[in-house]
Amino acid sequence: AATGSGVYAAPLRQLAHEAYAKLSAQLPEGTVGLSTGEEEIDPFAPIVCCTVEKAPPRGEMLVLDEAHWVTDPDRGHHWARLLLTGEYRTMHLISAAEAYLVLKPLVSDAEHVEVVNHKRLSRLDVLRGPVRPDGVRPQTLVVAFSRKAVYAVAAELDQHRPGKVGVLYGALPPATRREVIERFTSGELDVLVTTDVIGHGINVPATTVLFAETTKFDGQEVRPLRTWEAAQIAGRAGRYGLTGHGAVGILIGVSGLKPVGALVADGAAVARGDEMSDLPKRAPRLRP
Repeated sequence: AATGSGVYAAPLRQLAHEAYAKLSAQLPEGTVGLSTGEEEIDPFAPIVCCTVEKAPPRGEMLVLDEAHWVTDPDRGHHWARLLLTGEYRTMHLISAAEAYLVLKPLVSDAEHVEVVNHKRLSRLDVLRGPVRPDGVRPQTLVVAFSRKAVYAVAAELDQHRPGKVGVLYGALPPATRREVIERFTSGELDVLVTTDVIGHGINVPATTVLFAETTKFDGQEVRPLRTWEAAQIAGRAGRYGLTGHGAVGILIGVSGLKPVGALVADGAAVARGDEMSDLPKRAPRLRP
């Protein structure tokens, strides 16, 4: 906003739209554009918020969010390409702390590199025991890892909070995703059942995050969550400035789902900065 020109690039359409909405609210009309492959609004505006795949190769300033995605086997090459070949005067890389060693060699030829470490500003506690569907409180995110599981959990919770449970996953139309997030933010919905789409920087006022399952299909196999993945999701509880302190735990009592509490506790420790995560030690690639 201060530079008046540049690119904000993120892994998710919802995250790009969040930045677009914030910047549009404070800058003149036509100054900010959105480009996600799903939506195009003034894509040639001086400031563009986009998914990483749509980021232009050059510009004044690049803000590259969730830069630890450079290790992702399917999409990481888009981050690597921007870092190595992007012609920008200034680049701001935002990532999990443990990605520093992966990102460092990619910017080794830069004239000036400044590293700023941020501490989590609100407390994140682990609930002592599992939560059953009738004990889920308002301002809770419940996480599952398939559309089928999300709807199964939502149906169970809706019996206890009729009309107060929303669902969120990546394949929903953009307007529907925004409407659900807005209804949860305003308090119209008590509970949001979501996939790990919520873990990638989407900010909502949630005091509690409950894991309904702790395994996911990663495109090749069903495996337990890595601690860095659990940390990204657990860290959505108690966002500084949105709610008070956060709490994280597991939801039991949904047929077919058996979350592991110890894995969630490990993720919370990483989110607090008490432990290092198991972010894959994968060398970045330049192409798929």
